[in-house]
Amino acid sequence: MRALSYTIAPADRLKTKRIAGRIMPAIATTTAAVSGLVSLELLKIANGKPLGDYKNVFLNLGVPVFQLAEPFPAEKTQITPSVSITIWDQWDIKLGDITLSQFTQHFHDKYKLTVTGVFQGVQMVYVPIMPGHSKRLSQKLRRLITREAGQKYVDLIVTFEDDKGGDVHGPPVRFWLVGKRRKRPTAAKEDP
Repeated sequence: MRALSYTIAPADRLKTKRIAGRIMPAIATTTAAVSGLVSLELLKIANGKPLGDYKNVFLNLGVPVFQLAEPFPAEKTQITPSVSITIWDQWDIKLGDITLSQFTQHFHDKYKLTVTGVFQGVQMVYVPIMPGHSKRLSQKLRRLITREAGQKYVDLIVTFEDDKGGDVHGPPVRFWLVGKRRKRPTAAKEDP
């Protein structure tokens, strides 16, 4: 029925089994080749090899073709005179239970960048030009963001401007949540 629907030449049961029988070994062989190549690269990482020892592999087992290429280092973008980032970078903020003001001050102190917006997905957490957002600076950041129970961090999009007033595109920011730890009650000791 499907062959007729898609104008494919109909095949009997045996021909269909023969075609499908060739696909399974091809999948298994490709999976084995990729797994082996990945394992070799992981060994290089574990042994701390330099970038020139790593290889990208392009393979086609149907032809057969194996092409090896050396990877390039990630391209760096200079965002301030002293800070450069790559597309793989992420800034982890592990400052504990801080206010929004302390969060924005961290970027100014460490990277010399002024925060012009903090977003969680499509939610505006802080945009200084919005009326009423300046009141949020004294609030705890973890109260301003949406989080689920047991969540350890929240990914935020933070926009910046440099000291000249130009827009700066920084990397994603991961804000690590720190829950309040309750002291365990100690058992009362009995007097002898």
